[in-house]
Amino acid sequence: MNYFYLTKVNEFRLKLYIKDFDTTKKFYAEVLQFPVVIEWNEEDHRGLMFDTGAGIIEFLLAKNDKISFSSTDISLHVEDVQKLWEYIQDKATIIFPLRKNDWGDTSFCIADPNGFHITFFTKTKV
Repeated sequence: MNYFYLTKVNEFRLKLYIKDFDTTKKFYAEVLQFPVVIEWNEEDHRGLMFDTGAGIIEFLLAKNDKISFSSTDISLHVEDVQKLWEYIQDKATIIFPLRKNDWGDTSFCIADPNGFHITFFTKTKV
């Protein structure tokens, strides 16, 4: 029996723990211009969700040392990576500049204020 219907995802949400909430919020809202879905600031819990168009990136303020930060990369398929590169290249830390890849896309990679790498790509081969 196929149980995919039980695990089929209706919304994809990537949850990241951060230490600098205000800088992160400004970068994703102003530079990347992702719309805020919801933000909360309770006594012991602060968070924020952004709509990427294909899923949600959720940021939670890390308040204790028990949270482990590991290497995380985010890849986002966009409509026109060339135009996005022209817009963003002087607004973010560049990990690698715009390039054509043998596997069938054009991409570039930036780092967000937390050091998370974000690769933007547009497919060039079908």
